[in-house]
Amino acid sequence: MAIPVEYSEPQEKYFQKKFEVENLVVSLSQLHYFHNGTTI
Repeated sequence: MAIPVEYSEPQEKYFQKKFEVENLVVSLSQLHYFHNGTTI
């Protein structure tokens, strides 16, 4: 299914933001895990 040109830009921004948010969640959970590991 082809994406119309006018929609491709915002959609790319959306996926970029989604990617950043997922990376943030992953790094936060890793940090949390690391912190829990060191406090035991």
